[in-house]
Order: sequence, then structure tokens, then C-alpha cells
Amino acid sequence: MLWLYLSFPQLQLDSLYARQQSQAIAVVDEASNKVVQRNAIAQKDGIKLGMGLASAAALLPELHLVPYNKSVEQQHLKDIAQTLYQFTADIAIDPPHGLFLKVGNMFKLYQGLTAYWQMVCAALDDFGYQYTYATAYSPLAAKLLANYHGNILCSDKAQLKTYLLSLPIEAMEIDDKQLQQLQRVGIRRYEQLDHIPAKQLAKRFEQGFVQYLLKIQGVLPYPLSFYHPPLTFKQSIELLYDIEATSVLLKPLARLIAALQSFLRIRGLASCHVYCDLTQRDGQKQSVHIRSAQAIDSADKWLALATLQFERMTLSAPVTHITVRCEQLQALQQQAQDLFEPASQGLAPLELVSLLQAKLGHEQVYSVQQVNEHQPEYESQKSAPLVSSSDISADLKPLRPGYILSQAVPLQEKVDILYGPERILTNWHKTSVLRDYFVARNTHGQWCWLYRQHDGQWFIQGYFG
Repeated sequence: MLWLYLSFPQLQLDSLYARQQSQAIAVVDEASNKVVQRNAIAQKDGIKLGMGLASAAALLPELHLVPYNKSVEQQHLKDIAQTLYQFTADIAIDPPHGLFLKVGNMFKLYQGLTAYWQMVCAALDDFGYQYTYATAYSPLAAKLLANYHGNILCSDKAQLKTYLLSLPIEAMEIDDKQLQQLQRVGIRRYEQLDHIPAKQLAKRFEQGFVQYLLKIQGVLPYPLSFYHPPLTFKQSIELLYDIEATSVLLKPLARLIAALQSFLRIRGLASCHVYCDLTQRDGQKQSVHIRSAQAIDSADKWLALATLQFERMTLSAPVTHITVRCEQLQALQQQAQDLFEPASQGLAPLELVSLLQAKLGHEQVYSVQQVNEHQPEYESQKSAPLVSSSDISADLKPLRPGYILSQAVPLQEKVDILYGPERILTNWHKTSVLRDYFVARNTHGQWCWLYRQHDGQWFIQGYFG
């Protein structure tokens, strides 16, 4: 079975500082005080991998140092694996910066290795990370070739065997003691080890080393724990510098929402809720709940809602880290369209509601619903947007004005009674309400809706249009 190994030698550096080309940057492992990653400017100025921290600082005083963070690379490897899962189901994460992909069983689907690699390469290019790759007929052989030769895409067994035999013993993952033992007996290349029979190897070297060689050859299986994508979406990005303006946050946020779209569409899912957690300089978090009136999977639509919501908010402190979460998922419902119906040029009702809620606030957008209530001031109530009130009985729709006051006001002018009375007696189980309603016209020519209480007081309830 053919395997593909992907190696990302400077994943942390690429994820944070790929576009920073004006300053020399190096990632330093604090445990060993050695440079483990550096950008092109630092390399040009003489900074080498494995160089001590003191030597690097003395050589280049303006060198910007970043502590190595293993968890950052682990998260980015998971993000890459999640994206590549749409092309290959068998993926294993190889910390700290590698991926195993079982590709031999995908050739029928993609019509060969070349077409398959084009799909994978296009997905990797979206990340913008540097990587090397190699194929082989065992996972360990693919890893050795990717880390030493790099960029080998081949399914011919004889050719891959030639590449493997040319490896120096330093390319193998063995400790210094084992390396010195091989050098003392004159072994300099992997080809020399491959020519020695397994029985002879077992007599000369430790059992663990012999098993390691057999795993490279594919004779013994190499144990792998395959990646299983999460059921919910959560992805983070660490910002290059502290951001104080919400408008600037939209650019890194767009990358995370694009990853969310890929996650949803691969699974045929959509959501009405996306959460954006902003980690601030002091460690506090400011969470933004982005809501849609209908379940969507489009990055453009989510970003439009986020943009409107970010325009209304104020950051309490500079932001250093962004996390996007999407946990409430549902199957995407595609709306069928008539073949001969012209394409709609406007927004769908629910889409318009979503935009208004993001712009004005969720509580500021609502419908007015008529309810089964005899008292006119309580007859209309707020409800969720686009909720229908078709369940109102026909006998509850008598003559009513278009404008009803939220609170009736005492009548203080002369009017002419034109229609009435209409008696309303309700709320008998609490405080009984007894009113006689009339339609009248005042001296200004306005048609009013009045009522008289049982104590003889008159009030204006509303006006007709």
C-alpha cells in the first residue's frame, strides 16, 4: 500500500509570521536553547538551525525570538488533517510536524496518483505553509524520504527503492549511540544495511534497531493512530500583534470562517449559531455570538453577519488570539427551485432578518402578532420575526383603528359620536374590565376610537388612518 508523508518543518513560524518579511525571526526551543525554526531573512543573515541562543543573539542582535510552542503546531496539524480528510480517510498525525496519508486505496476514485496529488496540493496551498512530501510503500520510508530528499511523488517500487537506498544513516531516526556504532563498523548508507540479511543484523545489533529497519522495509507494520474528525468545529489563530480595532480583526476571522465553511460543506451541515472568542492581552475573553435566522453554511454570509456585528461592538482590551466555535449543527436543507422560475435578485426573508439582527441587535428585530385578547392594548404583542398570526378567530376582527395608543389618554376635547357603543367585558378572573367603545370625530377631523368606563370617564384608545 502506497503512503504519502507530509512534513511541515516550520509550522509555527509559517502560521504566525509567513507574511512578515521585514524582520529576522527565529523560533527557539527553551528546553535546549537552540534555534528550531527561522525565516528567510534570518537564514540570509547566518542564523542556522540548531544554533545556540547565545550565538544567534551575538551574530544578529536585532533577531526577533519566539519561544517554541508545541501545542500550536499540534493544533495546526489537526486543522490540516481536518481539511485533507475530504480526500483521504486514513490520516495519522505524526508530532511534532508531520502527517501520514494512506493513498494507495484512493487511486480508483481520483484516477491515479497525479490527479490525487493535485487535489491535495490545492488544499495545502490555501494554508500557505512550507512543506515537503514523499511517497513510499511503508509509512516510515515515506517519512525518511520526505525529511531528507523531499518532494518525491512516485508509485514505481523500483524507483522508490533507489531513493531509499541512497539515504545516509544520519537520515534515520536513531540515537547518537546507535549512529556511532554503525559508523564504527563502516556503515555509512542505508544501502549497506539493506544488503545484510535479517539474521545477521539480529546478531550484530539490538532487537529494537532491527525491528526499526524491518518497519522501514514494510516487513513489520508501523503502528499508527488514525485521525477522526471532531463532531463540532473549533479552530483558533494566534495574531501576529495585538489588535485594537474590530475592523482589523475581520481579516484573520475570515480565514477561520473559510475553514468553518469547509467543515460544514464536507459533512452537508449548516448552523444558526457561531461563537467567536476573543482572547485579550490580559487573558480575559470577550465572546461574540453571531446568529442567523436560518441555518447556513456559506463563509460569505457568516462573514457579512460578523462584519455588521463587529461594527456595533467595542473591544475592552487589545486582542491576541481568536477562536471560532460552531457546536449547534443540523443537516443543510436545500430549497428546491423551479427550473423556469427567474433567479431571485433580492434577499430571502430570513436572510434579511439575519442581517437586520446583526446590524441592530437581536432584540430589536421582531414581528407584531395579534393574539386572542379582548383588551385592545394587549391585542398586539412582539413575536419572533416572520411569525404568522393566522390562528386568530374571525370574530375577533371587528372594526379597529390602525394606530392604537400603548396607553389610553383621557378625552379632553369635544367629539361627535359616529358609531357605537361596542361593549367589552373581560379579565373577569382578575380585575374586571368593563368598557363601551365608540367611533368619533374630533374638531380637527380625526377619527378617534374612544371608550367610556363604568364610572363615566372617557379615554382615547386610538386613531383611524
